[in-house]
This record gives sequence, C-alpha cells and structure tokens, in this order.
Amino acid sequence: MSWGDRSGRIDHHGPEYVWAQIANDIRHDIESGALPAGAKLPGGPELAEI
Repeated sequence: MSWGDRSGRIDHHGPEYVWAQIANDIRHDIESGALPAGAKLPGGPELAEI
C-alpha cells in the first residue's frame, strides 16, 4: 500500500484532535481492506510527513 499524501484528510482547525483523525483514517483503511492484515505502519516522523 502506498501511503501517499493524506493532508486533505486531516483538519488541523476542526474540533477533533489531529491524533484522533489520524487514528480514524488508519482504522478506516484497515476496515476497508486497503491496509492488509500484518502490514507495517509508518513511524511517527513518516506519518507526520504524510
């Protein structure tokens, strides 16, 4: 899976915490099957770039 640019998925000025938005985004990818079981998640610095 290519992580690509996800900046459009995160609202830095919205009422929901950024970390919660990121967790929900990853959860959606897992539930939809876009992120396969056992796939390695990027580290914190790489997630920040994405």
